[in-house]
Formats: sequence, structure tokens, C-alpha cells
Amino acid sequence: MYFITGGAFNGKKRWVLTNYSYVVKDDCKWYHCYTEKNKHIMNLPYSKESTLVIEGIENSLEEYLKHGHCTAKDFYDRYLLRLITWEQQDEKRKLIIIGTDMTKGVVPMDKGARHFRDELGRLYQKLVQLSDDTIIVWFGLGQSLS
Repeated sequence: MYFITGGAFNGKKRWVLTNYSYVVKDDCKWYHCYTEKNKHIMNLPYSKESTLVIEGIENSLEEYLKHGHCTAKDFYDRYLLRLITWEQQDEKRKLIIIGTDMTKGVVPMDKGARHFRDELGRLYQKLVQLSDDTIIVWFGLGQSLS
């Protein structure tokens, strides 16, 4: 699994398309969590493609928390673990998760927004621990953390 993060509108998608072009090709399913229909990855079908990209994982977590679920750990256990397992079942499969970093800066006053921000940080910690490589993209430039 590869985890790509960075600020909003900093070129994460373009970076993936450029630097992982060898896996992001015809045999790839790109799942956008930014659309109303796709916000929640619980609707994500298994696919025959060898590469799966989930863009905007923060929106899916936020939607999950809004429906009364409490933690990023629950979200990970319920949805992301099965995708990681899917990837591990075949060495040709690749899972790329793209998430906007919202954990830096001013802490929100609103309790719900603060809870989301904290849980997002916990989810990203888990993704960094499990990823083969984590890339931070700022202004179109990627830096590997591994």
C-alpha cells in the first residue's frame, strides 16, 4: 500500500499520475471520495483491476463519523483492512490511498470538527505504519518518509 498526503490543492493527484504511472493505467480503478455518491467507501465494490486508488479518504472518514460511529480505528477495521487484505492476496495488486492533511494548523473550536481532526490524525498514523511508502506532496513536490 502507498499513502500519499499533503495539503489541499497541492498536487497529490497529479503526483500520483506522474510518479505511479506504471501502476495507474488501464487496469486501475480510481475511486473519488469527493462526490456525494462515493463519499463512503463502504459502497466500494471489489474490482478485477490490479490497482485501486482511493482519493479523498478524509471525506469518507468524516462521513463515517457523522453517522454516529466513534473512531478511526473502527473505520479502519471495517473498511480499510479488507482493502489491504485484497492487495496482499496478489502481489500484482496495488492500493494507493490519497488523503488531504487537515491536522496541522489551528485547532477547531467546534467539538465535532475537533473530533474529526483528531481521528483523521489517528487514521493517518495507522496508514503510515502499514504503508510500503508514504509520500508528502507540497506544491507538487513529493517527499518520501520511508
